[in-house]
Amino acid sequence: MRIFVLGMHRSGTSLMVRTLEAMGFWAGAEADFHPPTAHDPQGHREHVAVHALDETALKWIDRSWEEPVGIDWARLTPARRADLLGAMRTVVEQLDAHPDWVAKDPRLCLTLPLWRDVVEPACIFMHRNPLEVARSLAARDGMPLFAGIAMWEAYSRAGLGNSHGLARLIIDHGDLIREPAATTQQLEHWWRDQRATTPAGGAAPEPTPALVRQRAAAVEAERMLNPAQQRLLAAIQLACAGGDEGAAALADAMAEPLSEQAEEIVTVLAAHRRRLEAMHERDIKISRYNEQLRQRVGDEP
Repeated sequence: MRIFVLGMHRSGTSLMVRTLEAMGFWAGAEADFHPPTAHDPQGHREHVAVHALDETALKWIDRSWEEPVGIDWARLTPARRADLLGAMRTVVEQLDAHPDWVAKDPRLCLTLPLWRDVVEPACIFMHRNPLEVARSLAARDGMPLFAGIAMWEAYSRAGLGNSHGLARLIIDHGDLIREPAATTQQLEHWWRDQRATTPAGGAAPEPTPALVRQRAAAVEAERMLNPAQQRLLAAIQLACAGGDEGAAALADAMAEPLSEQAEEIVTVLAAHRRRLEAMHERDIKISRYNEQLRQRVGDEP
């Protein structure tokens, strides 16, 4: 069984991968992952090849993980698209050496249309309270809370929209933390519906609640969301419980485009980031020129 774990950054996607690994899924050798960091002491569990391809794909259409708007894969040149799909196919073939595997990268929410040209994965979408996501991004990257919430909306709409039509399970990060055994059972029931056999693994690891540094009550988050974001949050929460009501609510919420406020916030911050990068590059060039000038002056008799 092939599984992609989707979800906004800081939403528990790494925890889900570790859970699936313990249950028998292959995610890669240790050398295939980025090393742990202060913000992810147990590691991101992102396969470096998947991560690199996602980064390259976004770069080639002048986007990044911090600019999840205006994603148009038609902007890829035919040659670059062929290169990407060829490399993606190679990664999938390597993972297919294992009967049950999982891959995750939050950027998959954005790049999934490309991956779907070479693989038809089942998807697990990790949902987390948007204010918790925003606070975690603020702690890690210094991102303002309003920007983190806008990013949550953009990634959620992209991940859920791009995985439409695939076998999909939506899991609440809080449920995985509070009730790991029940969530594990939910996972097992889900993949039994997708295939005839169950991966040969052991019990899922107990999550470490102490590593969940950012928490927020539902009512606290809703006060900071615009109406479209509130509707999306409510629909995802219903969908986590499963059933026709959740599916209908999610379909209604996903019929709405990215809210104007979120799109403006992400776009303005991206433009500001580009200006800062350009200024930094200019400062480097000036410093190099000054150093060369000092050397020439010093060489004169």
